[in-house]
This record gives sequence, structure tokens and C-alpha cells, in this order.
Amino acid sequence: MKRILILLFAGLLAVSCEPANPDATKVHIDKALKRPVKSVELYAKADVIPLRVPEGFRAGPGETLLEVAADRFFLLNQEKDAILVFNFAGEFVTAIRSAEPVIDFSPYQDRALVVLTEHAITEYAIGDGSTLTRYPIQDNDVELRCATRLNENEFFVLGSKDRNAYSGGYLVNRKRFYIEPFPGGLHSIVPASDVQYTRFFHDGNDAFEFLSQSGVIFALDAPSGFAYLALVPDFGKKAIHFTNVQKSGGQFYYAFEREDASGVLVCDRKTGACKVFRKTEKEPAFPLGVIYAGCNYYCCPAARLPEFLPDAPADGGEGPVIIRYTF
Repeated sequence: MKRILILLFAGLLAVSCEPANPDATKVHIDKALKRPVKSVELYAKADVIPLRVPEGFRAGPGETLLEVAADRFFLLNQEKDAILVFNFAGEFVTAIRSAEPVIDFSPYQDRALVVLTEHAITEYAIGDGSTLTRYPIQDNDVELRCATRLNENEFFVLGSKDRNAYSGGYLVNRKRFYIEPFPGGLHSIVPASDVQYTRFFHDGNDAFEFLSQSGVIFALDAPSGFAYLALVPDFGKKAIHFTNVQKSGGQFYYAFEREDASGVLVCDRKTGACKVFRKTEKEPAFPLGVIYAGCNYYCCPAARLPEFLPDAPADGGEGPVIIRYTF
């Protein structure tokens, strides 16, 4: 599995060299911020799906981990010891319970949910939440942050320790977990801050990851296990960090925060042409959640709906809902 790390090293070396990387795609975010686009221009329609949470479970007071796959919503409960499973009508299907706090979870090809805890990677069936296989994590002192499955033999994980980022995975055929510092260039390691908000995201069966500070995006090739640079953006000199990235077709969607602005940036993968969607006094926010099959899904308490949908009733209650934005 050194091959993944070697390619990441080569890519990040190019990113980190001075002067500025000539292969970086210039993203004119300041120009886009001066002419923000109305959020309603981003999607064709939006509808709300109330989630019927059974008694005994709390979905959380605010944002929580959400994944979407094959007529299923997967939502982490407030205690982080169960993943609630709903169908696309919002009806409760089952709960995937965990003896350890859930750190992260990620779908694999619409057939398995990969769940990361401190001591294991466990797979569950997408349809009914039944346990498939458990892969133990041993001899690890890295704080793990996210995990995904690349192919039938390989899982990939990211984490941090002592202010440095780490990358690794689990090899099924060798029954072995490994973790190493994430190389960030010549004689350097990627800082932990660059994986602070990172989660793996998908576009169909393709998997991607991003760096929280630079916005660099890597694509993970499932058949080979290789990683390669999908986008090396140049956002200018102002400090900026990213809390979520998604992909649909040739567009990357960045949820960004900067000292003077925040919102969602839609960036063309090839040209760097971008649009910015941000909340104003007249325009609602567009919340970036999980993009799946041409829709953006976002989970929030019903009481927050007016923040995103101006026509939503202000007294919608406290129960969780899914907003589905169809592009």
C-alpha cells in the first residue's frame, strides 16, 4: 500500500513547492464574492422529508453525520452509539448499534456501510443494517477521523497525531491495519489542521478526499488503489478553510469559511470558473450536505427550515428533517 502514499507524496510535493505551483487552477473567489449567485439558481426544486425517529433515540440538536445510499438515509444519533437508518420516505428502518462511539461512516457501492470506531472498521448491509464483517484495528495511537472502502481488498483512513496528519488503511488479504505520517512535500508532513474536517465523499462509485486548509482534492482509484490529484486550487492569499466538499459531474462544491465571508463555492474541475452562494438579508443559505445521484441532501432540525427555505413554516417543530435539493 506504499503506492497510495507515494502518489500522495508526489502530488503534495508539487503543491507545496515554491514559487506557486504552475499547475494550480486559479480560482477567482474574490471576484465571485462580489457577485454572489442566488441559491435558487443552483437547484431546480427543494422538498422536505421529515424523519420519523422512534422513541429512545435522539438525532441531535444540530448538524450530525449523514450519509445517503440506495434508498437509505444514515444518521448518527446524539450519543454517537447508533446509526439510525431511514428510507427515502423518512420512515425508520432500523438502528445500527455500536459498542464504541462512532467516529465516521461511509457507503460502499450502495451495498455496504463502512463504520469506523477506535478499534475496528465494521461493515453493515445497506438494506437492513445487518452486520457483514468486522476488521480489527490494533497497535494504533493515531486519532482516526474518517474511513472508506476503495475496493474488495482495501480500506483507507485518515487521522492525526502530534499536530501531524496520518494516512493508512486496512488490507483484507493480509488482515493488517497500517498507519503512517501523511507526506506533504520534501522533508515535511501534512499538518493535522488539513484533515480537521476531512471526510471521504463520492460521485457514483468514485471516492475522493480533500484537505481542509488548501482545498486540494484527491481522487481514489478503486480498482488499483492509487490516488491522484483531482484539483489543485489556488484561492489567493487570504486564509480559508473548508468544512465539506462534494462532487457532481464536473463540479466540485466547497463549503468554505473565511474571515470576511462564508458560503458554498461551486468550482469547475477543469477551468476553475466558480460561483459563490452565500446567505444575505434577502437570500437564504444553501447548506451543503451529501450529494447523491444529482441531489444535495441536508439534515437539520425542522425549526431551522426558514434559514434555508424562506417559505417553510417557522413552527415546524424540533424533529429532524432532510432537505432534498434537486439540481
